[in-house]
Amino acid sequence: MKNKLQFLVTVAYWGTIFVIVLLLFRFVVPPALPFLFGFAVAAIFHPPVSKISKAKSRWFATLITVIPFWGILLFLLWKIGALIYGEAAELLKWIQTTDFQTVFSTLDLPFIEGEASEWLLEKMDALLPTILDLSQKALMKLLNLLLALPNAVIFCFAMVVSSVLLSVSYPNIEPFFLRQLPARFQAEYYDIKDFLFRKIFRFLKAHGIMFLINYAELLIGLFLLKSPYPLILAAVISLADLLPYVGMASILVPWGLIQWLLLSNSTRGIGLIVLAIIVSVVHQLVEPRIVGKTIGLSALATLVSIYFGMKLMGISGVFIFPLLFLFFKEWNDSGRLLLWKNEPE
Repeated sequence: MKNKLQFLVTVAYWGTIFVIVLLLFRFVVPPALPFLFGFAVAAIFHPPVSKISKAKSRWFATLITVIPFWGILLFLLWKIGALIYGEAAELLKWIQTTDFQTVFSTLDLPFIEGEASEWLLEKMDALLPTILDLSQKALMKLLNLLLALPNAVIFCFAMVVSSVLLSVSYPNIEPFFLRQLPARFQAEYYDIKDFLFRKIFRFLKAHGIMFLINYAELLIGLFLLKSPYPLILAAVISLADLLPYVGMASILVPWGLIQWLLLSNSTRGIGLIVLAIIVSVVHQLVEPRIVGKTIGLSALATLVSIYFGMKLMGISGVFIFPLLFLFFKEWNDSGRLLLWKNEPE
């Protein structure tokens, strides 16, 4: 009876913490994002700023490191974002103005004949309302992005200014917050900090590098194949690679087959299949070196966390829930939180 009561208390305790964390991510984190990003930048630049501040003032060290970083990053994001926005608007406009029924009726289906061909064309035709509805919603999202530009400017301003101020005051910030914690939580603070930098930061860094490598490969390949909308398509396919069991080949190969067999564009179709082989080979060679064991979650656990994250929190949950799963796994493996029994070593 005592063990059962202890179990219920433990479940209630950690369940409460889990709910509090979810509420924080849902209601507190979004408005605090510019300051959180600012703090992250201040933490990243703390080592070089500390070295430079030994010879000059910390204000000077911050200005010559943090400000150029933001200038280059925001300029690149603005230029790339403008190009992708233009391509997305053009693609959605093409979807809205194209007569797909005429396109479907003129398709050449050399390997599919008779009733099978009619069934396939009927199914493709039935998809039209869904495609048009999704494109209309996406177009409205793009228009909302334009309307949100003033808020984006305010967000960036708060992020840049807070990163500078936090960088200048960084040596005093951590001790201040640590003093506010009860003594029993101060040791946990350093463990959590170590976990964040050792696991999550490396995870984000590794997958960010993989995304850039995949994006560069796809962008070059799509440009050589003279594919329309290469910037946005390369981004979408690269993002698909972050999902377990999906990968870039699952998009490139069907797209290549459609180009080759249905649209009679053998050059682009075969090119896309060859591109899928190239990026898959490079991915298999590069990923173990860059990613390694940084996340520590199986593909199934990652898929489950992404699914529940999407259901409970939308797009943001896709990124937040795998990190929460990773956090609980780390605590379970260390013995602080016993949610499940691991295989004995």
